[in-house]
Amino acid sequence: MENEWLIIKDYIPIVVVIISSVFAYIIGKSSERNKKFISMSEESVTKLLSSMYLEVIEITNTKKYDIQSIKDFIQLYSKNVEIYKIYDDVLVNELFSLSIILNEEKIDNEQFSKRFNEVSRKIEYLYWERYMVNTEGFNWFAATKTINSWYVLPGSLFLTVRKISEYTSIILAMTAYLMIVESFIGKGEGLFSYETTGTLVAIFLLTLVVYFLMNVISTFFDKNPKLKNKRNVKDYVSPHIQTS
Repeated sequence: MENEWLIIKDYIPIVVVIISSVFAYIIGKSSERNKKFISMSEESVTKLLSSMYLEVIEITNTKKYDIQSIKDFIQLYSKNVEIYKIYDDVLVNELFSLSIILNEEKIDNEQFSKRFNEVSRKIEYLYWERYMVNTEGFNWFAATKTINSWYVLPGSLFLTVRKISEYTSIILAMTAYLMIVESFIGKGEGLFSYETTGTLVAIFLLTLVVYFLMNVISTFFDKNPKLKNKRNVKDYVSPHIQTS
């Protein structure tokens, strides 16, 4: 064990510089991507999904799947040159497909209404999904401005430790994997012995347990809306079905 740590000690400065540089690059790129994607998500809601969702709620609830309203909706959004900013190829393609069917009159009103119901469900899901992305962390930020500081500091520390434990678990998992491979290839006589490898694996498992426990605890205080509970689009009911 002592010989191993003496060998490792010589490489620590180099390893620290390399790891620091790699992480700085990864974090920087990740931050840029996150800002870009959040901006795209917000744009999709403000430019299209918000108005689309309000319209499908009205068509499916108030207008009871009025066929002309559905046709007007499909024609309006399928011809919108910024429709790609929904950033969902399935929904965009379905709108185009319905537009083609509508122009060629290849489907009856009932089938068309059922297809529109599927589109409406997709719009509803995307709306709340993007809503959650755009408002992530907002509830906690608002709470920090209104609740007692004695609660704010522990809460902030909890969130910080949870995030640190997440990244630490990933790093330790990769390191443990490499050490296990190296240890078994060298049959315990390589750079790392079974004892050293076992210690690191134990630390990794402990960190992982802490991370999962923090996630379990956080779910009790999570105020983000659950997508499955956000259903305002009414299902299509065929007029041929008689209700008692």
